Amino acid sequence: MIQEEVEIAMYDSLDELRAAYERGGIDAATLTTEETMLLGMEPDYVYLPTQSHVFHVRYVLLVHRESGIEDFADLASGKVVFFNNQYMVLALPWLETLFAEVAEQRVDHGAMDVETLDNPSKAILQVFFHQAQGALVTMEAFELACELNPQLRNELMIMHESPPLVPKMFVFRPDWKGTTRDQLEEAMLNLHTTPGGQQVLTVFQSSRLSKYPGSVLDSTRRFIEDYRRMASDATLRPVSP
Repeated sequence: MIQEEVEIAMYDSLDELRAAYERGGIDAATLTTEETMLLGMEPDYVYLPTQSHVFHVRYVLLVHRESGIEDFADLASGKVVFFNNQYMVLALPWLETLFAEVAEQRVDHGAMDVETLDNPSKAILQVFFHQAQGALVTMEAFELACELNPQLRNELMIMHESPPLVPKMFVFRPDWKGTTRDQLEEAMLNLHTTPGGQQVLTVFQSSRLSKYPGSVLDSTRRFIEDYRRMASDATLRPVSP
């Protein structure tokens, strides 16, 4: 049992987060992979919600099989619906990367007709009913929707699928050691063994929290670095929807 008092703080900006981290005011945090890079943090271990031993996220770009969409030029002039939550933080950068890599065109998602929705099912159904040309959701959300409505798999197709990415994680400050850290880690890794912990994990759509070496972030960090280079590359021509 953790004997020490735990203080929880929320930061509204990266500057506030960085200032707190640099003065040693943060011992543990939930961060995006990009935030760990901006803070210069090299986590020894990361803690990720897992489902069936899968900890990464894959994004899929869905279109209707009868939409007539054959390439990204068709999609850039249409409407793309996007489900936004904590695990979708890399989805729009991935979409921009797709246009740059596949179509050799620079597309800023801020200039595209992208509509944000509060539910992945709504995004999927808008494509199903021809109310949108494309939907950007996680593979997990699409698979679940197809289980509930098998017709979706017949009518919709995955135009592109992202590589496995780790959008965010729980981390300890690498130089924070001691009994309190050990106790907190043990409590987190055993959440799935108690009814209350299982309820917490349900919120994150996972069966347990698992510990992985910080190296599992390497491929996601490379993706972010590649995206940053692409975003600053003026040689790619812009595309207007």
